[in-house]
Amino acid sequence: MLALGLSVEQVASALELEVKQVRAIQKET
Repeated sequence: MLALGLSVEQVASALELEVKQVRAIQKET
């Protein structure tokens, strides 16, 4: 159960990073 919670947090943080990258790319164009 604990491992599952950790993986969920990792996925959430990874998605957050991807969103920031996409926004940064959109600002450049």
